[in-house]
Amino acid sequence: MEQYKKSKGARLAGDIDREAILRSVSADIERSRPEKAAEQVQQLLDVNGNDVDALYLLSVAQLALGKDKEAADAARQVIALNPKYFAAYLTVAYFYKKTHQLQQQLMILQQLVDYAELLCGRPLVNEIVSRAWRELAGGHVRLGNIDQCKQAYLKAGLTAASEEQRWYDYSSYLMCTNYDAKLNNHQMLAEHQKYNAFFHSLLPLAKRKYPARGKIRIGYISPDFCQHVVIYFAYALLHNYDRNSFEVYCYRKGPEDDGTRQLMGSGTIWRDISGLSPKKAAQLVQQDEIDILVELAGHTANNCLPVLAYKPAPVQICGIGYFNTTGLKAVDYFLTDHYVDPPGEADQFFSEKLLRLSRTHWCYTKRIEAPACGPAPCRKNGYITFCCFNNFAKVTDQVLGLWAKIMGLVPKSRLVLKNAAFGNMYARLHILQRLGKAGLDLLRVEFRTATVTHMSEYQEMDIALDTMPYVGGATTCEALYMGVPVITLRGERHGARFGVSILENIGFSEWIAQNEAQYIEKAVQLAAETAFLDQLHRGELRERMESSPLMDAGLYMQDLERAYKEIWNSRTH
Repeated sequence: MEQYKKSKGARLAGDIDREAILRSVSADIERSRPEKAAEQVQQLLDVNGNDVDALYLLSVAQLALGKDKEAADAARQVIALNPKYFAAYLTVAYFYKKTHQLQQQLMILQQLVDYAELLCGRPLVNEIVSRAWRELAGGHVRLGNIDQCKQAYLKAGLTAASEEQRWYDYSSYLMCTNYDAKLNNHQMLAEHQKYNAFFHSLLPLAKRKYPARGKIRIGYISPDFCQHVVIYFAYALLHNYDRNSFEVYCYRKGPEDDGTRQLMGSGTIWRDISGLSPKKAAQLVQQDEIDILVELAGHTANNCLPVLAYKPAPVQICGIGYFNTTGLKAVDYFLTDHYVDPPGEADQFFSEKLLRLSRTHWCYTKRIEAPACGPAPCRKNGYITFCCFNNFAKVTDQVLGLWAKIMGLVPKSRLVLKNAAFGNMYARLHILQRLGKAGLDLLRVEFRTATVTHMSEYQEMDIALDTMPYVGGATTCEALYMGVPVITLRGERHGARFGVSILENIGFSEWIAQNEAQYIEKAVQLAAETAFLDQLHRGELRERMESSPLMDAGLYMQDLERAYKEIWNSRTH
């Protein structure tokens, strides 16, 4: 429906009014009447089987009817007749995506963007082309092709017709920079600071003086108040706050599901901002007289940073769901801790002031479905099973090289990699080539695709190997909770030190490597300690974790709320 060009020809053979039929078919599709649309458009195709507008509308109707193959066939006819009919490429790409043909999907999308750029000699501002770049980026991130992913998101922004879409495309680009080991901290800061330029002409909301209250009013805003990993770190924020000192409002931009309803049980005040523009959402926050607004997504998908650009609250904080500076001047503080960002090391790389907690900057709430711990599988198998359940985009060539050396030093060891990307044959072949090039013995590597039972699969793993420079967060917590120790490498930036904070807080700093040689050494050494591994797996690691600051919601909220009071009082007195 995004593209069909109205022809000026009035009537066809048999006195059929082509333009009227096309309008009627479009209306039927808009009103969710695809059967009627398909019947009507067939009248035009009976007269002229090469009518590209009719063929395209037929493909749209067939998609709505669930006839994906027929829709793709019709769209291919459109492309053959008129290569400039860009919307048809997206229909074919959708068919390939739905049928898990990733290579073909990327090829048809690349064909579209190449042709569009060839026609103009520059990126064509066109929402269909912009969507194609966005889909290309999504495909490349699944393969771990970070450079291609970054460039695709930049092109998506260049070709986007709306200013708001350009904001989100640049956020997606910034998200991808966190996977890139080649960028140093100065470069990362510079790229993030460019985000602020999108809002240079935006007028912040007029400041308002709120009436004196006995409680500080906190607002949490996020697209991830749902079945998303962030809720395991948001739970304490909403259920364990001091109701004598604080009032809490939640602003949800996204779907409501069981995860949302679990969070809603806290008794906080909830607002659904899903259908609101950033400005309207900001006005709502201001009307609620929020004192401190905390954004939990940063530059991740569907984020709320544009709301904060309007400065609806006197104090604004970002943290927990993102792992780098926002670059947005309207954000006053970034939440962190002394392990992730020791004083003096990282301050210069944030546009915000760092709000350091003394222990942990987040609190992990166990997953309800977590099964019981069990013995270390190496005791039964006779070999060590290493694993990584992280998003495969985090697995750089540097990581693969280290894993190859570890497995070379641990005879008969296995490596299990688990991610949604492995459900696609093209992705598996592409990733196998990368593993082979890194020196991994492919016969000792097992791929598993994403499942809802992934927690129980940790019962089959001995040791988890962290990624770099973008390390695990929730994934690391899940492995540890299931009794699986995690080896991590202390990196050079905030997002590369989550593992450091987690392990320091549970009392296992010996699993933190300071360099690549230590990362290999610690993994090999731990693999030799099978009795200790069994002890950890049978419950000691879970017990240590549950009694640590990482899972002590009361202690965590005391630290966090003390920080809230300090920054609020420093502003008002």
